[in-house]
Amino acid sequence: MRIGVKPAISHIIENYPVDTKFVITVGYFGDHVRQYLEIAYPHRYFEFIEVVKYQGPGSSLLYSLLQAEKSLQEPFIFHASDTIVFDEIPEPKINWIGGFQGLATSSYASFDVLGIYTTSIYSKGNLKPDYIYIGLSGVFDYKEFWIIANEIIINKNFSSELGDVEILQELIKTKKINFFEAKQWFDIGNVDRLNEARVKVCDDNIHILEKLDENIFKINKTIIKFFYDATICGNRVKRMSYIGNSLPKLLAHTKNFYKYEYVDGLLFSKVRNKKCINLLLDWALCNLWTPCLVESKRNIYDLCNDFYFKKTIKRLAQFTNNLGIVDKTDTINNPKIPSAKDLIESIDLNSLCVSKSTHYHGDFILDNILLTNTNQFCLIDWRQDFGGELQAGDMYYDLAKFSHSLVVNHELVEKHLYETVQGLDSKITVNIHRLQSSVEFEYEYFRWIDKNGYNKRKILILRSLIWINMAALHERSFAIFLYYFGRYNLYNALKSNEV
Repeated sequence: MRIGVKPAISHIIENYPVDTKFVITVGYFGDHVRQYLEIAYPHRYFEFIEVVKYQGPGSSLLYSLLQAEKSLQEPFIFHASDTIVFDEIPEPKINWIGGFQGLATSSYASFDVLGIYTTSIYSKGNLKPDYIYIGLSGVFDYKEFWIIANEIIINKNFSSELGDVEILQELIKTKKINFFEAKQWFDIGNVDRLNEARVKVCDDNIHILEKLDENIFKINKTIIKFFYDATICGNRVKRMSYIGNSLPKLLAHTKNFYKYEYVDGLLFSKVRNKKCINLLLDWALCNLWTPCLVESKRNIYDLCNDFYFKKTIKRLAQFTNNLGIVDKTDTINNPKIPSAKDLIESIDLNSLCVSKSTHYHGDFILDNILLTNTNQFCLIDWRQDFGGELQAGDMYYDLAKFSHSLVVNHELVEKHLYETVQGLDSKITVNIHRLQSSVEFEYEYFRWIDKNGYNKRKILILRSLIWINMAALHERSFAIFLYYFGRYNLYNALKSNEV
């Protein structure tokens, strides 16, 4: 769960001294948690406790806590994984409980105080407590804590509702419990509070479109990429040697993560000098899109056929199935436009698949290109393969991706500056705002395309296919926009006489 440029768990980890010993219970996708923390913080101490019973009868927060009992035979802090605070957290030299004022209390456990001490601790539902309990507490009397925890879980017959609150309610009967007031607290298990946390810690210099199966984080002077699909992650790492010196330095990798050096520079989406377009494309022609033989037994024609056509048809089916949209003839921005499948099947295969194999980046967009502080170009977030081929691909795909990013700008998409409107007469209108600099860049870009003799129509067709492909990978509103926008532009590209 990313908040700003790092996941929620990093905001927790980095709130404690570097010599802190962390005992972390893991269950669902616990291996991802383990991999991330070990690659992000190689010099911190983590002990992972595998909770086999993390769901179903007998599972509970209390049950998970008890799995860590042997590792917590000393004073410790309990910090729930959905609790983000930005205050300095006290050490567990005394018993204390963390609280917050200012939210509706009925959905949270809570407590009352007198002076510096907690007087009563309530389960959810108390309407007028002094503080909400935020899932953060210091346990000095750990022996009594564990005795109580074991008694409760047995006496309550392993109820799934049990947690740390029930232990604290019993502990306060015999031990003093101070309180710690958090000035800022975000319960990121709550969607509204999660969004508030993201607003507070946003980074205006980094724009990342949400995806379900991958993520990117910035930790200190490093970038960490996550992929649910371990094959994709592994191929990304392998491809670094093929793309060469234009990439950042790889620092570490695991099955689902890799880490590379953060490069200081200016994202090309922030560059305002039109001359840089020509410099970049000339550089890529000499340093990136160099001739390269296909390693496998397939040829570039077959690779393009798989990548441009078969993959798009598969992604289209994924999109329509996920969103329940019927792919049919529609009126989009006035013209009556055939279904996406019919448009794709009407494309002449030779027009897209006859090409020369070259090295490639695979996601050659403005936000993946850096102009460094030494006026060099550095490429980030490269694609894992081209139709299954790691080394060779089609430079036209890079050209089309670059053209796409001149129209669909990540920063404006994040601000929802696009729309899909379906009128009462079922006519569909799609629009997207554009930066003036992007419009000017696009003019310079196609001037370069014409000057160097590349096929503009092919780029426009591929750009439209890219939008249709992307629709299966994003959240609903943006996905629907991409689908209709891609169809509208594909229809126009196929009608075009551009060469």
